[in-house]
Amino acid sequence: MKRISYFILIIAAFITGCEKSFESFSPNQNNAPTDTLWAGSAGGNFTEVNTLHQNLVRPPLIDSFNLAALNTITFPDNIRIEIPANAFTANGAVPVGKALIEMILLKGKGDFIRFRKPTTSNGYLLESGGSFNLQVIKNDQPLSLSPGKVIKVSYNDPLPNPLMSGFSANGNIIGTGASVFNWQRDTSIVVRATQVGYEIYTNKLNWINCDYFRDTAELKTRIALILPNEFTNANTSAFIVFKNIRAVMQMDADAANRIWRKDKVPVMRHVIYVTITKRGDSYYLGTKETTTATNQNIELRPEKKSLQEIKNFMDGL
Repeated sequence: MKRISYFILIIAAFITGCEKSFESFSPNQNNAPTDTLWAGSAGGNFTEVNTLHQNLVRPPLIDSFNLAALNTITFPDNIRIEIPANAFTANGAVPVGKALIEMILLKGKGDFIRFRKPTTSNGYLLESGGSFNLQVIKNDQPLSLSPGKVIKVSYNDPLPNPLMSGFSANGNIIGTGASVFNWQRDTSIVVRATQVGYEIYTNKLNWINCDYFRDTAELKTRIALILPNEFTNANTSAFIVFKNIRAVMQMDADAANRIWRKDKVPVMRHVIYVTITKRGDSYYLGTKETTTATNQNIELRPEKKSLQEIKNFMDGL
């Protein structure tokens, strides 16, 4: 009888020891194989997660135009770009002849994930009316927009919102533990909502966004996301996708505790937690739909998918 009681105590202790507290979750990193190392630790790097996003992004829309003339460039889906004459410089000189314009337009929530352009400013949630990147190139060299010159970009949107303002990019995702990309309010960019979409007047190139702060007065919290050991910041990106608005937060990697976290998340919001992963030649997708709550801990187990299946999921968000 004593032997049986002793055996039961051992089993109970084993079960108790196996229970994992998500709040203090910190797997042992000693002697971890390479694919469980977090970038920022010895042997960890961001090659796989950067390749993952490179494989997901869409190519830009491209057209040529005469630099010396007034130009109106149109792309599919009623995208229209109006460029004044002699609007660009190259090393202080005004170039002539033909140049290429490249445009990327992000409208779906999956697009913001593909390009790692979360709709946040200084950590606070933005609702987006769409974001775009403009580049002008001549002889394989980028041109700059001349002072005083303004480009007008128009595109359709089913629910244009007059509250939208202009934001420009401040920082880039270059493979770090934190979500370092940030949108900064930019009063030099003018956004006008029309009956069919938006007109945006910009005196700069690169990434532009029309947004407004959605959550300034709402209760906010920190969210923690836990994945199996082999899913690290070296091969995985994690996001919070808001169901009823065009808004996406990218979660920050906490390499010390081997989890993802996000601060300033509005509570009582219907969201989908999304992770995408590349491990070697394999891809994984993790999703969990829920409502945000105070000090929420989410455990997610990604499933193996093809790259095309992940792209299809992004298109459907």
